[in-house]
Amino acid sequence: MSAPLFAVSAMMGLGALSVPCQGATNGGAISGMAVAVLISATTAGHCLCVLLLPQAYIKAGS
Repeated sequence: MSAPLFAVSAMMGLGALSVPCQGATNGGAISGMAVAVLISATTAGHCLCVLLLPQAYIKAGS
């Protein structure tokens, strides 16, 4: 779920940067998409670690 969110947010952010008429709303939209990209990348990294290193998470929970 986080990988598609990352891709869509990153592409929309790049698209918003290429719009010739930029205003305050565009800056807010870019900031929101940057936050979504950061959160989705962090979530994807955590999920990847859980899948590749399950023993570390099992031991940490016990």
